[in-house]
Amino acid sequence: ITGRRSRPPQPSDPTWGLFFFFFFMLSSSVSTGRVVGRFAVGVVDGEDEGDEPDLIPAKGTITFTASIPYMPNGSADPDPVTILKTSIVTVLDDEGYLCTPNPANPGVAGKRGVRLFATDDEDAGVVGWTWNATPRFVDKNGSVLANTVPTFSFALPSGAEVDLTRVVKI
Repeated sequence: ITGRRSRPPQPSDPTWGLFFFFFFMLSSSVSTGRVVGRFAVGVVDGEDEGDEPDLIPAKGTITFTASIPYMPNGSADPDPVTILKTSIVTVLDDEGYLCTPNPANPGVAGKRGVRLFATDDEDAGVVGWTWNATPRFVDKNGSVLANTVPTFSFALPSGAEVDLTRVVKI
């Protein structure tokens, strides 16, 4: 069998955050939580019955950035490890649901939701930090929509599921 030899993503690659996150998930004892969400755009009534405004699935990405730059995980197996934080970029699927990017094609939605490190796990060496979520919504032509949801912060407890709609503030 011939072919190009695969290399891990580098820090400048768009997939670096996911690679780094999942690589250390294999050897870390830090807990995680699951983040979910659904986003839609309200538009003028279309060709359906009635005259009420319609909702169409939003398109775009949501970037998650930790409020701390690293976690000194002294209980990792087989050896302690300092987990460096990087931004994790998720995508919305065709129905507007937050999804983990497809590892083979990061611009394409994979499974719904994303697992992130929990913000309250003492094994991480620090507790009480937050995740910052930065939505970036685009129209059907790929142009960024102005005046949408600003960056917001939230805690992610160990083993919990957090719906972004319930934690975003106006």
